[in-house]
Amino acid sequence: MRNPKVAMITGYYNRGHLIQRTLDSMAAQTYDNLEIIVFDDRSQDDTADILRSYARKAIRPVKTIIHNANIGFTHGIINAIGTTDAEFIAVQGSGDYSLPDRISLQMELIQSGPTIGLVGSSYVNVDETSKGRRIHSSHNSALGFADIMKRNPFTHGEVLFRRTVYDQAGGYNPLFKYSQDYDLWLRIAQISLLASRPEILYHRYIQRDGVTYSARKAIEQAQYTVLSRRLAVMPKEKRRDVDARLRELGVGALVPTNDPDLQAMIRTSIVRFLAWGDSAGASELSQYLSPHYTRIAYKYLSHLSNHRLLVGIRGRLVEYYTKSRQSTHM
Repeated sequence: MRNPKVAMITGYYNRGHLIQRTLDSMAAQTYDNLEIIVFDDRSQDDTADILRSYARKAIRPVKTIIHNANIGFTHGIINAIGTTDAEFIAVQGSGDYSLPDRISLQMELIQSGPTIGLVGSSYVNVDETSKGRRIHSSHNSALGFADIMKRNPFTHGEVLFRRTVYDQAGGYNPLFKYSQDYDLWLRIAQISLLASRPEILYHRYIQRDGVTYSARKAIEQAQYTVLSRRLAVMPKEKRRDVDARLRELGVGALVPTNDPDLQAMIRTSIVRFLAWGDSAGASELSQYLSPHYTRIAYKYLSHLSNHRLLVGIRGRLVEYYTKSRQSTHM
């Protein structure tokens, strides 16, 4: 009997130079019944042309979807999922790399019990600029809603989930520009268990043009994260009201920068920026802190972190940031 069908989906916007690394890793998967889907969200560079060229010579079929207009990643992945009849969906980050056995091992885990709806794995963060590497180890055989509310243990590109669970949870919220993954995981966790392989199956490459290392985008992502947690515990009727306000007013009106939960996440994010040597980003983030003395203290620390006598502080900051992820996520 043939294995269940898995659709492995990735989306691109202006990252044509990163296509081969990612699609080569997708094509090299040892899992046999795999559909590869890649969409281009109206890139301004040569990404669409590179995708078409790659698909023509790929070692296994690649379904390419070229958008006529820029619709954003969330709408893009919703549309891509809508084009497949696969029983399982695997997400793949643009520019990232999946090890050859990723899908095979994740399918082994998710099929080990009908109550498991989503699986991840251990992964490596790789900074493309500094070439620094940090391993994120996972030993979670089963996670429930309370666990996911405390922190998001997954990076978006590492996950694989059941299509039935995705549909039952309501799919990605098209109103979410960022943290659309965490919002979905919280809803999936209310109807199934989440689990993770302990093996390193994914390499996540940090792009300085991405959300993780853009101060402005990081703030907005954190606002969506805070909102995700609040929506997860709301009655459906109230959630519809909040969605309507989000559509009309934007996330900043629902989670202002002085929100206590957001402030805690900003402080953790500043430490992360410093840990990776981005004092400029840390200084920019500190502008969103309140009260005034806290903002000044973090800004001063961001300037000090580049001093040659204090470069060693980064190792301790990395350790602090790693521990802080146990209680917050940004």
